[in-house]
Amino acid sequence: MLGSLCQTEKASCGGRRRLQRRFRAGKAEGTMSRELGLDKDGMQKHLRGKDYLADAMGQIMLNSISAMAGQMTFFYTNKVGMAAAAVATLLLLAKIVDAVTDLFMGKIVDKTNTPEGKARPWLRRMIIPGALSIILLFTVPAGAGSFRYVYAFLTNIFASAICYTAIAVPYYTMMNYQTRSSEEKGKLGTFRAAVGYAVGVGLGIGLMPITGALGDDQRAWVILACCMSVISALGLFTAYRGTREIYHDDEEMSAKEASISIVRGIGILIHNKYWIIITIFGVLMNIVYAVVMAAPIYYAQVIVGNQNFYSTVNTAEVNMQKYGVRITGMTNASNSFVGKIGSGLGGSAIGWILAAGGYDAYAATGEATGKVIGAVNVLNVYIPIAIFVVMALILFRYDLEEKLPEIRRENDRRMADHPAEN
Repeated sequence: MLGSLCQTEKASCGGRRRLQRRFRAGKAEGTMSRELGLDKDGMQKHLRGKDYLADAMGQIMLNSISAMAGQMTFFYTNKVGMAAAAVATLLLLAKIVDAVTDLFMGKIVDKTNTPEGKARPWLRRMIIPGALSIILLFTVPAGAGSFRYVYAFLTNIFASAICYTAIAVPYYTMMNYQTRSSEEKGKLGTFRAAVGYAVGVGLGIGLMPITGALGDDQRAWVILACCMSVISALGLFTAYRGTREIYHDDEEMSAKEASISIVRGIGILIHNKYWIIITIFGVLMNIVYAVVMAAPIYYAQVIVGNQNFYSTVNTAEVNMQKYGVRITGMTNASNSFVGKIGSGLGGSAIGWILAAGGYDAYAATGEATGKVIGAVNVLNVYIPIAIFVVMALILFRYDLEEKLPEIRRENDRRMADHPAEN
């Protein structure tokens, strides 16, 4: 009994100390925030230059996984000797599994409550698994026959469905807990996009020359993957250490959101027209991204003859306006869900179109027939142009940014007038 009382007292003291630290940290944060002033919508600003930069470092691992995974069709067909059509189907099935896990991860984030926040702890937890997943993608056992396809399927699920999802969903959700300012969210998005673009372009331009210099074989790709895994791990660690969640859901709101099932969450989202617009746009964007990232290698190889030659978080405010819950984790997860469906379709389209054009025969003989050249041109020219036109038409229907300040003020009034309901 005495031991239990001592333990209870220690736990109580520990809890008081944690509250005191959070109180002191909150006072310091409030002082610094007041120095930054308000944005154009009257929302308090919290972030400085170093905060934007640290936050953006998390994008390195995400874009490393997506960029390296985006080259898997070429790697499997040209470095491991796997059939293009089989690879296309394999990657699509992996993406379907990947997309489903997003919804579960969104629910997990909405239920997460730790002293570090709801989303930020996941950055720390996924440093080692995320780095490992990049390497495993390319360590396909040589001479393993049909098992190569099983290994490729499982490692793609581990990299995308588990690791990428467990990083991306909380990482994008975290923005909503770092600031309520649309101006600062815009800057966070800009910094993230810049880092992500640098990683994507760097790998897109440097992948063939680097692997070529390292031997132009499977071993060369594994070496590059090891280097990117180390860089990615350092980036994710920097993002974890250099960010903080300033806003927290109260206990009643957390309990209310935790009680919402995945099916109910999806029901809320499909009645949000802005989410639908962003969803369709995201599918198309990821299709064209997957095609543009991977198809040019085949253009360089077949045509030239030398292979070396984008915020969804604000839609959560509409959920709050209509249903009294933001379900920020589910909102971001659902957009990630459809994005992965898009990238899966785009990546698989490459394999299917190449197979229809007779690429397997070209890979074996090196003879570029008219059908192969036509397939490569469809991937590199006609599909991207058609999708860009549709994306432009969709954007004409999107006016949430104009309405967001009033929606947010309405949500704030609702929270103030009816706290028990929210």
